[in-house]
Amino acid sequence: MKKILIGFGLSLSLISFSFGEEITIHTESFVKDGKKWVKAEKVIPGTIVKYVNTISNNSDRDAESLIITNSIPKNMVYINKSAKGKGSKITYSINKGKTYDVPKNLKVKNSKNKKVKAKAADYTSIKWIIKQLNSGDKTEVSYKAKVK
Repeated sequence: MKKILIGFGLSLSLISFSFGEEITIHTESFVKDGKKWVKAEKVIPGTIVKYVNTISNNSDRDAESLIITNSIPKNMVYINKSAKGKGSKITYSINKGKTYDVPKNLKVKNSKNKKVKAKAADYTSIKWIIKQLNSGDKTEVSYKAKVK
């Protein structure tokens, strides 16, 4: 069994990582142009950006328990329920990645110092756990955020 933790923050640029040429991750950001998504070049406040991470298993072995984490940029707000990842478990952090949980368990303090359910705008990071990625296969995980 191979466990790999992949974590990074994102910007509006293309990012590629390689882990011993076995597992690679390629990240791109997109904006909507009419009905289709196109590569993001410049964004302005109010723009929704879609971040897509493509994970490839280039080895001759299946990979298990791949963990992908993305920080939500400070100048952006996560779009509720936009995180996707076929065959992955998705959890969120409200404390810059120190801990993760499912939305119903995330609590923040309101102005009266009372704990209330966190909103999508409170999320600071997203984590996907990909149970298995077969040799030679690739998969995608993604989310959307709005520029403040």
